[in-house]
Amino acid sequence: MISNTARTVVASLRPLLLASGFMALLLAVGCDSGPESGTVSGTVTVDGAVPMTGASISFISANGNAPSSGATLDKGKYSVKVPVGAMKVAIYAPRPVAKQKAPATDGPSAGEIVDESLGEEYNAKTTLTLDVKAGSQVKDWDLKSIGKK
Repeated sequence: MISNTARTVVASLRPLLLASGFMALLLAVGCDSGPESGTVSGTVTVDGAVPMTGASISFISANGNAPSSGATLDKGKYSVKVPVGAMKVAIYAPRPVAKQKAPATDGPSAGEIVDESLGEEYNAKTTLTLDVKAGSQVKDWDLKSIGKK
């Protein structure tokens, strides 16, 4: 049997307990900064060489439950904050195929005409995967261009 003193103590603590539970719930909801993530960095090479400017890497959730992330390569190097879990990896590496003639009117300077150096197995229909862990991890990719195996 509970004494009157115990009932009084419990009754006086009830608002404090309810407020504490409510604050814990607010903190849990308010602190959600998205899915847990890790930082993946490394180097991409194509046929043993650094790909040209404009190459990129993307990490796409294998199950579709996390946001995608990616970066443009800087001299073949990348560092990307990626959600933790199984990711498909898509890498695009353009290569020059011809020089473009200067335009007859004002506009941007002439550049190179490019196409994709990598096969679909590395990008549009990627077979590349990575299990991203929390914290930092290094993953280098040494890929072969179309026609080189």
